Amino acid sequence: RDREKKMGRERNAKGYADRCIDLDIILCNECTICSPNLTLPHPHMHERLFVLLPLQELMPQWIHPVYQKNINEMIRDSRDHSKINKLMSSEFK
Repeated sequence: RDREKKMGRERNAKGYADRCIDLDIILCNECTICSPNLTLPHPHMHERLFVLLPLQELMPQWIHPVYQKNINEMIRDSRDHSKINKLMSSEFK
């Protein structure tokens, strides 16, 4: 949150609001943390295709340390049916 604040994010609004940056730490290998400031893996990562699909490319063999499921199993079990558009590197120019 400190990094977001330094980059201009204001946390005045309740719920979702426009912001210049939003950083979430999703995971750190097999590490599990549960504290008031940080929970790892992110408690909703297994529900979000926009997290799971890129992770499938980056770490296809990764096993969720809490649910003991691999990425493909979490994608299969996800209730998220959002359309995910993959951007090609040429689109970032």
